Amino acid sequence: MIVLCLLMSCLGGIVELQAQTIRYVRAGATGEGRSWSNASGSLQAMIDVSQPGDIVYVTAGTYYAGDGKLVEDERGLGVITRQRSFVMKAGVNVYGGFNTDPVIAEQETIETRKKSENTRYGWQLTNVSILSGRVLSGGTEDQWSWDDRAKCWVPGGYVGDNALHVVWFASNGFESLVTGEATPARPLLSESVLDGFTIEGGSADGIDGLGGIQGHSARFGGGVYLVGNGVLQNCVVRENYALTRGGGIFLNNGGRVSDCMVERNASPGSSVNRNGFGGGIYILSGGKIERSFIVNNSARIGGGLYFAKDAALLGNGIVAEMCLVANNTAMHEAGGVYCDNAGILTGVQVVKNSTTNLEMMGYGNTGGVY
Repeated sequence: MIVLCLLMSCLGGIVELQAQTIRYVRAGATGEGRSWSNASGSLQAMIDVSQPGDIVYVTAGTYYAGDGKLVEDERGLGVITRQRSFVMKAGVNVYGGFNTDPVIAEQETIETRKKSENTRYGWQLTNVSILSGRVLSGGTEDQWSWDDRAKCWVPGGYVGDNALHVVWFASNGFESLVTGEATPARPLLSESVLDGFTIEGGSADGIDGLGGIQGHSARFGGGVYLVGNGVLQNCVVRENYALTRGGGIFLNNGGRVSDCMVERNASPGSSVNRNGFGGGIYILSGGKIERSFIVNNSARIGGGLYFAKDAALLGNGIVAEMCLVANNTAMHEAGGVYCDNAGILTGVQVVKNSTTNLEMMGYGNTGGVY
């Protein structure tokens, strides 16, 4: 479908027409993506052929990161299957949650996608579009389990097998400056929105030199690696793993998370007393979280959220507004939120988080906000 939009040129008041194309994706389909009856089965292919201003609609179903594309991180283009992700593109918006029946889907819009009964949140869609990190485990749905001693959820057997990141927004590359362990990512040239998906099964546990993996980002953001002008909204981010930072989501100097459920993600750290920051979300120097739930996540420090300011990055500030941070666990410090010289909390409820302090003496000062 092509929608014509009138745009007024800034020079001379010239009016011109720009075509906005809508592309359609349904799991298992074999079409070219021109309509619901001609839907494509490849989400990544539809993103790749889209231009700024285009839209991609996606039905319920499971879409695997192995069908994505190789990520180009701060060390260059990936070479192994685990470095494949769904790679977002500047100016292209992607919406999940549409009905698999082409006739019904044709009647749906972004606003009228069906929600579960008696629900109020945008991520509670009846038709669930899943973006899965499973690429090497044959589609096995490994379940997370509850560890009663550690008082947190622990990942299933796919750690070490699945995609390093399920969704990758850093398609505009990285700066050459390396600060600490994180290289600043360039923002997308225009806003890109991912809306209406469940994102699960990412495993950012890459070790330098092992299997061709290089770069610190291989250990950040198992579910979503987000940058400036990237927007994640009306999504569920669950059961993702990052070895060092941002089990669910890593925001590199920008990006926005709106109206999302972030649950059962983990960042345990690479050793007893190293890293493991932000089980749910880690924000570096800039980014915003609003109207979201961050629950049942775990990390060494900052079980729910970890905010950090890098002195070498200007950033746009770190803000969390109107969120619920609950039932998260830290092994050492700050079960709920850890503010490392950064972060503003406005209208945020931080309740029933805990610090187990199983590892070392001298920690466990707060279960809420540190």
